[in-house]
Amino acid sequence: MREPRRLTRTYDQIARLRATAERRAVDRRHRTTTDIAEQFSRIGAEDLSITRTAKSAGGTVEAPGRNVRQKAGPGRAIADEAPGRTGPE
Repeated sequence: MREPRRLTRTYDQIARLRATAERRAVDRRHRTTTDIAEQFSRIGAEDLSITRTAKSAGGTVEAPGRNVRQKAGPGRAIADEAPGRTGPE
């Protein structure tokens, strides 16, 4: 079955918006790392466990999580920053 033209156009618009957001994120990351490299002669990096830090605090049915809503904000911020993507490309 052929998709309606309006639906196809909407999917294309969504794809363009996501591509634009990705390009902006890559550009921001590149500008930030370039500024840091120009500003400092030495840079130290920690080997943090991002997956554990950003993991949901929801828990399980038997042991539900506590303060889940408070923990969602920092987890979302870590995921948005995508620290693993700032490595060598």
